[in-house]
Amino acid sequence: MGSNQSSHANAKTMEEIPSSKQLKSSESARGRKSLNSDIEVTPKTRSVDDDALFVYTSDSDESEGIEDDDEEIEAGLAERRMILEEAKMLKAYATFHLHPEKPVAITDANACGRNYFTRASAPEQETAEEAEERAMILEEASMLKKYAEFHLHPEKPVVTTDVNACGRNYFTRASADEFYGTEDAAEREQILQECAELKKYAGYHLHPEKPVVTEDSMLSARCYYGRATAPEQETVEEAEERAIILEEASMLKKYAEFHLHPEKPVVTTDANACGRNYFTRASADEFYGTEDAAEREQILQECAELKKYAGYHLHPEKPVVTEDSMLSARCYYGRATAPEQETVEEAEERAMILEEASMLKKYAEFHLHPEKPGSIHAKKYAEFHLHPERPVETTDANACGRNYFDRFSAANVVEPEAKSEENREPQEPVKLKSNTKLFQPAAKHASGDDGNKEEEGMTRSPSSIMLYGFEDNEAF
Repeated sequence: MGSNQSSHANAKTMEEIPSSKQLKSSESARGRKSLNSDIEVTPKTRSVDDDALFVYTSDSDESEGIEDDDEEIEAGLAERRMILEEAKMLKAYATFHLHPEKPVAITDANACGRNYFTRASAPEQETAEEAEERAMILEEASMLKKYAEFHLHPEKPVVTTDVNACGRNYFTRASADEFYGTEDAAEREQILQECAELKKYAGYHLHPEKPVVTEDSMLSARCYYGRATAPEQETVEEAEERAIILEEASMLKKYAEFHLHPEKPVVTTDANACGRNYFTRASADEFYGTEDAAEREQILQECAELKKYAGYHLHPEKPVVTEDSMLSARCYYGRATAPEQETVEEAEERAMILEEASMLKKYAEFHLHPEKPGSIHAKKYAEFHLHPERPVETTDANACGRNYFDRFSAANVVEPEAKSEENREPQEPVKLKSNTKLFQPAAKHASGDDGNKEEEGMTRSPSSIMLYGFEDNEAF
């Protein structure tokens, strides 16, 4: 990218700078014009402006001065061109370095190149924000290192470049902690040693039970407290535990007295202390007197006895619990002459059967007496059951249905005895409603030698048929 930029800058600079012939012709013309003017100029005096170099000569050296001026003009112009060219090149390269993100401007359509910074082998580049953050982190790390050195080596002298800088000593300032001199420190050390010795001897007196520690193996002595005639001594733990037990016993005695004698006045040493009675406060529970408490206790005992005897009546099957092993008795319900008893399951089943029988009787009455008032719907459905051979009437011409008894999944039904062909009347196909439910009549056939009839394919129990009383009806 740099080579392309430099070639582009050179070409652009050469186009802008005029050639030496153009400058010479223009300057010569300007010199001749100055010769014809009436202005007298000092010999060998030159005036330089920003655009060009003008040379004026006097009339006395006209021929000779023109040649010298042309040579000087040519040399000055060449040097000026070189300086301008180098300045523009420097400016171009400075722009390349300051703004590398700018695109490369080129007039040659066939020129091509790769980016130096984004090539495959280029090192990883940081963005402007990352570079700024990295520089900030490094600066902070340098400051931390500097201050860490201050703390690690406080004995180092403070280095400063300002001769007028001054400061006070941290340790000798007015608000500093008390500072000990050499004599004070030695005296303080002696005092501490004496205190340690005093503590050591005080430990001997406070804990005489501790063994004596000595460095001389030849020393021997008898312990005053551990001699044979010495009274029994308690250890420190036992003494502390004994003191705690006595203190707790004293507190228990005090609180027990509060509970046993709540009528006693509260004793206090504070004349300003006051309080209300816990038992007579407005929000207190109801308080029972001596008679009420005795009566309440008697009532509770009687309730307990009633509960006990009620348990005997509710659960007579429970065994009798007694504490006397010699007692014996006969069970009233399990004696030989006792009537047969039903279990709980049998009693529940019996009640269910009676309830179902009552319901069957009720519905049988609906079917047997449809003329009774208040049974319009019962009469209608009774006709369905009594005359199932009647066709189903519907007002919808598109309604259709299948025969419930002739369906593929129907039970195997034995048809009754066929009627004679002359008595059988032709019937039209029946159209059923989609929501119509038909009743399947019970088919009968004779079986066995005794002539009894067995029912097959029935949709209800035989007991319901007997309650209806339509055993000989062909519809059933």
